Amino acid sequence: MKKIISFLLFFIITNHLIIAQNYGVNSDPYSKGKGEKPYEMKGRKEAHKPLVTFEDCTNWIVETKNAKAKLYRTDEKPLFRDYVGKLVYTPTNKKCEITLKTKTPVDIPFDWDCIDFWNYGDHWLWGEPKWQTALKQYVLIEDADGKIHEINFTQSGYAGMVHKYWFLNHIKLNGEIKLPAKFVGIRFKGSYAVVGQEFIIYLGPVYFYKEELKPLKFEPCPDSMPFPTRKETVLPVIKETSFNNTVKQSKGYYIFTYSDKNTKIEYKIKPEKGLMESLKLKFNNKTINLAEGAEIIFDNDKKAEWVINSENLKDDTLFVNATNKNGGNNFDFWYTINQKSFIFGIKENDSTGSVSEILLGNFQKSKDFKRILIPFLSYGSGRFPRIEYINGLFLFRQFDWYYSDASDIIERKTKHGVKYIPKTNGVRNPVKEKFFINVSEDVQEVLPTISNPKSPMQPMMANRLWMIDGSADYPKIKKYLTLLRTLGMEHVAVRFHEGFWRDEGESYTFRTTTAPKRGGDSTVRNLVEYIKNLGWLVGLYSNYTDFAPVNANWNPDWVKRGPKGEWEVSWSRCYAPKPLIAWEQEAVFAPEIHK
Repeated sequence: MKKIISFLLFFIITNHLIIAQNYGVNSDPYSKGKGEKPYEMKGRKEAHKPLVTFEDCTNWIVETKNAKAKLYRTDEKPLFRDYVGKLVYTPTNKKCEITLKTKTPVDIPFDWDCIDFWNYGDHWLWGEPKWQTALKQYVLIEDADGKIHEINFTQSGYAGMVHKYWFLNHIKLNGEIKLPAKFVGIRFKGSYAVVGQEFIIYLGPVYFYKEELKPLKFEPCPDSMPFPTRKETVLPVIKETSFNNTVKQSKGYYIFTYSDKNTKIEYKIKPEKGLMESLKLKFNNKTINLAEGAEIIFDNDKKAEWVINSENLKDDTLFVNATNKNGGNNFDFWYTINQKSFIFGIKENDSTGSVSEILLGNFQKSKDFKRILIPFLSYGSGRFPRIEYINGLFLFRQFDWYYSDASDIIERKTKHGVKYIPKTNGVRNPVKEKFFINVSEDVQEVLPTISNPKSPMQPMMANRLWMIDGSADYPKIKKYLTLLRTLGMEHVAVRFHEGFWRDEGESYTFRTTTAPKRGGDSTVRNLVEYIKNLGWLVGLYSNYTDFAPVNANWNPDWVKRGPKGEWEVSWSRCYAPKPLIAWEQEAVFAPEIHK
């Protein structure tokens, strides 16, 4: 009878969408046989008692819009228990919706601020199938006033469920829902779903709990770091060794000059006309505005109104103290010149920061203006910063990453900038920044200096080609590398990608055992030895920026937190570990992997 009931019960036509409803069932007619639990999670106990599970799917109602869907209990992909939910669905429109509701809302009879949900998605971020077609997932909560809240569970920054493996989805709430509340269900929504194709999602337990944040302990940090190697940090190296830098005041402007036997460059600034945006450059009798649209953006979104409290020119540096009338703190600004570079700094004189962003503005364009990408100097996918060519000069803006207290380096409509994100206590760092504007007729003289010590690997790597191989077919790899060696490639270092660590979608970091179904450690050792006998260097992929919840070493306290205490996502089915955890654990895992 239950099987009969599980089929279509009724249709409701609303807003030209057909809403279909049926019940889940406890048998899986399409089962591929009993599967294995994730091997990395062997022996792991649940951190919290689940509020709901899918061990009895007859307790769930399936509602669909523009989709066909059935919910089955299955043992194909067991997790903590023998059975999980298996949602089989086919979109009939690219905009579709599937809602799984409990027969009656479930009371949450305790204080809570977090929701966790284990599920096994049906897409990969790298396009298996096209990641934009993945469904997003939401939890439905009824608050104390009877209002239903639809809260996005999908990993922040991604289009949908782009994890073809078990993943622990996490939500951190901060009082947004009036308690006591009730759990209503889970909703899946698509905007670009693949019409007519069948997909499968597996569903595990759902937890509600109050997060207990205990004090953290880390290994002591070094008293000093080996970088920067010089006090000038990112200042470029120039070819001219005989030059002069001078600073003077004239007609209300402070003028900073570089001169040698062939070249003269002048920077000038008038603080009362703009602490950044009044900065100009004079070269070959042409004046260029260096900071058009530059601004300091405060967290109260009010435009700054600066009051200059003092100006003091001392030796080669101008010191300015100013206060923002519209709610900002007191700031120290300083400006100087070194070689051909204009350098200025900002320091906020308070323990609590009031600035969300600083944007350096744009250079004034000319007829011969060009913007040039630097392939080896790029902050992420935005492909910035860039060199700009104006009136016969190359110009380059650079934040000093050795000095900055910002959260991130950003670009807003070609404006180079930094961002100050609130910490988990809601407080931003006070501003501490140093900026370089590098100018020269020679492009080599505007590139920043990397003030790091030389790598100890330099003698070993300097004459080698670098190769990355993503294949997990070990015999094929041997054949291919042997071919390259017989063609005369003698000096190569090859690094194999993450496929050596995983068979499917399990973890690929913070571990020392390689993919078991591909032969495990003994097979990998054999391959490594084979490559070394070719005269090549070889290494396995490792990173300390991706941390999967299925990992045997999983610990939520290792995860980096966002401003609201949310777990920070790093990559598909992974969270980002805290930087200090990454530093600590690299010292543990790297020697073991090498051994």
